[in-house]
Amino acid sequence: MSKARLNQMADKMHLPKAGNQEKPKNRKREIKKSAKIDPNPEKGQRSDFLKATVTLSPEIYQLLMAEIMKRQVEKATLGPGEKKEYSKAITLSGLIRETIVEYFQR
Repeated sequence: MSKARLNQMADKMHLPKAGNQEKPKNRKREIKKSAKIDPNPEKGQRSDFLKATVTLSPEIYQLLMAEIMKRQVEKATLGPGEKKEYSKAITLSGLIRETIVEYFQR
């Protein structure tokens, strides 16, 4: 990757520029001090999200899919008015984002 592209990515992620010897800030502290993070905002509010690729073992993937299926069944059994209020993620990406935020806010 070119240095310009790395600097562009660093700006987006609020990291030091390529070639800069400055140490990155402690991001964990910043997250804990900030307001509650919504891991699954409404559609149209995710344009600044960063894409990540994760490699999972089959066992972890099965655990995630079991949780998603459980949530889908739970949502399907709710009444029409309650479905709008259901806030748990029922997609793989949403569940992973929820879990990561929960982990770091402990």
